[in-house]
Amino acid sequence: MFDAAKIKVSVSQDRMHAYLSIDRPDPGQTLERSDIMSALADKRVAYGIIESEIDRIVEIQSYDSGVLIAQGKPAAHGKDGFIEYLFDLNDEMAPKVLGDGKVDYYDMNIIRPVLKGEALCRLHEPTLGVDGSSVLGAVLTARNGKPAQMPRGRNTQPSDAGDALLSSIDGQIKRNGKNIDVIQEFEVKKNVDFSTGNIQFPGSVTVRGNVLSGFEIQSGGDVTIYGLVEKAKITSFGNIILHGGMTGQGGGALRAGGDIFAKYVENSLITANGKITAECIMHSTVRAGLGIELIGRKGLLVGGSSKAREYVKAVTVGSQFATLTEIEVGTDPKQNDRLKDIKNEILQLETEQKKVDQALNMFANMEKSGIKLTPQKEIVYDRTRKIFEEQTAKLSSLRTEHDEIEASFKKHVHGYVRVDNVIYSGVKISIVNTNMMLKEDLQHCTLKSDGDSIRVTAY
Repeated sequence: MFDAAKIKVSVSQDRMHAYLSIDRPDPGQTLERSDIMSALADKRVAYGIIESEIDRIVEIQSYDSGVLIAQGKPAAHGKDGFIEYLFDLNDEMAPKVLGDGKVDYYDMNIIRPVLKGEALCRLHEPTLGVDGSSVLGAVLTARNGKPAQMPRGRNTQPSDAGDALLSSIDGQIKRNGKNIDVIQEFEVKKNVDFSTGNIQFPGSVTVRGNVLSGFEIQSGGDVTIYGLVEKAKITSFGNIILHGGMTGQGGGALRAGGDIFAKYVENSLITANGKITAECIMHSTVRAGLGIELIGRKGLLVGGSSKAREYVKAVTVGSQFATLTEIEVGTDPKQNDRLKDIKNEILQLETEQKKVDQALNMFANMEKSGIKLTPQKEIVYDRTRKIFEEQTAKLSSLRTEHDEIEASFKKHVHGYVRVDNVIYSGVKISIVNTNMMLKEDLQHCTLKSDGDSIRVTAY
């Protein structure tokens, strides 16, 4: 029988570890597993006993000191819940660095756009704690994680599952302390220049200053600019309102899904699905889905090309110097442009098909002459036939679309041009398929088409 006095068990002060020391026994004594277990029981060690270590000691009759024989399990406290923000929290404005290392000073990262229904942040639930135990079997109580508080804010709403905060509108993210707001309008209180970069925003945009050359504004709502617009590009799904004017220098552009209102526009491209209203439009390309109206004392339209589906109304059109000014009404400008594209496509396809037809004739003549085509030429012959068939189908489709657009033009002969003061010679008027080049000045009149020619009637 092993001398129990030679087996000593010590427990650490935190009761998380137990150590075993065994003195060398007297001759003839053999250490048994039960001897060690008995010593552990005397010290009330009941948890985390390392069975493999006991087996090793008994097998080799090891008489070591300070061997770790039991180890407790610490309590695993639960993790607190947290909010995962799905946008960059850094409010610092800085230019964008491109992949090649160049710096884009037109993109200053001042807007954090968000779409309706888009998640702004996600709530992660806390986890439960797992209790531990000392080597003496005492339970070490774990603490559960604390829940996080979902932020709120203007124009936001929780998801159906309650685990995310969603934007209830298209807009821009603004942090408000711990909360998140989504604002529908973005305001630039100064100029749009290198200090702001280009503006891309899903809601409305207001600029209190000017928009300098080379910069762009893209808006999902209305765009209102109180200063001047230089050679810039403004695109809006809503209306564009210029309290000042625009000097496009041949490269400026306004594109609106709604209407355009401007004090004046010069040397620019102006396109609106609705109507275009200004006091003065000079030497510009103008396209309106509804009408173009020049108002105020000047009400001047001079130079360039202006097209509208319904009407053009102005105080004065052209100039006393017979400046070439083109006006076209009675057709949808988009359809008109499409018609021109179709005609160009048809001409290009017809030219290409002639070449393909020549190749087909060459192969056909070879067959008639009894010349056997090689396998490779057979493949080329088949491909050429297929190309010819595809071109024929495409031409048929384009010609049908061409005829449909032209037929629609004939149904809309109600377009008109109305001038309150004078329309000068040098102005070219097109109403549907009728044209007139003014050889003399006209005053206080309305121009309409009777289907065959343009008639001048009283204002």
